[in-house]
Amino acid sequence: MMMATMLAAALASAAAPGEDMLKPVDVPVPPVAAAPARPVRYCFLTLEEDGRMPGKICKTRVEWRWRGIDPLAYLGRGR
Repeated sequence: MMMATMLAAALASAAAPGEDMLKPVDVPVPPVAAAPARPVRYCFLTLEEDGRMPGKICKTRVEWRWRGIDPLAYLGRGR
């Protein structure tokens, strides 16, 4: 008996077949922050005196300048 009452209440509260049960909701989408730009890295090939395989050293311009080397001047694009 209780089950029949619950079923009747559920059917009575159900929406009509033509009525949309789900309505679209405008949800504000926060703007996505752009990923921070990666700094430009300048790479130079190296060959140690005792080494047989060349190596590659990559650093930013600030890191090269800190060591006393300006990679843009070395590449002929001095600023």
